[in-house]
Amino acid sequence: MRAQVELSSVINTGRFSFERASQSAGWLDVLSHGHAHVSSCMGQSGGMGSFVYTARRPFHPARLHALLARHFTLQEPDWGFARADAGAKAAAAHLARASAAVHAAAAALARCGASPQAAAARGAVAAAADAAAAASAATAAARSAAAPAPDADDVAAKAAARGAAFGQILRSKGFAWVAGALRTEHCAEWSSAGGLMRLGTGGPWFAGLPRESWPHEADKVAAIEADFAPGIGDRWERGAGAGGT
Repeated sequence: MRAQVELSSVINTGRFSFERASQSAGWLDVLSHGHAHVSSCMGQSGGMGSFVYTARRPFHPARLHALLARHFTLQEPDWGFARADAGAKAAAAHLARASAAVHAAAAALARCGASPQAAAARGAVAAAADAAAAASAATAAARSAAAPAPDADDVAAKAAARGAAFGQILRSKGFAWVAGALRTEHCAEWSSAGGLMRLGTGGPWFAGLPRESWPHEADKVAAIEADFAPGIGDRWERGAGAGGT
């Protein structure tokens, strides 16, 4: 069953308060319990359900990426895009140089008049104009390559795979522990909305920071230490999601 909710009952009601929602007793209770691999339903309303996932062992990075890429359209850094952007900047610089050469050659041509240098000046104008056109085309191509549109068939296939594996997940958010010598010092920030998924760096774990970089307030230090486990510190996965049933 898909969620059946009248839009007028959830849009522009003025009733939502982030502060009250973040302090919800049920929400905090579910997030605070169960350090094992568990899913906990937080109730159903209008065909909607929520769940929490927690685990105190790291994700295998390659397996996690393969899982997410199979079921979501990933919004992630792509060094191919970075190279295309660098290409666009180089082409733009080439265009600026070629344009300057056109103006310099045109000025020389005007000074030469019918002198023997006129043919060389005309050749320089033509060459600079060709270079400017080529640089302009390269800039457009690089910018186009840096922002490819998602393939509709691929998006549909991932939606079908996601629905078959997990049901209708509308939103998920949290943080994760990803294995690896460098990754293990930083938590991964997880966020999905519909078929889009973003997994990026959410900052360092407290276990990897020197004590002088921790908060100085005693209550905050106590809360941090309460989240520690032997050998792993505060590293673990914890996130919540919501979807239709």
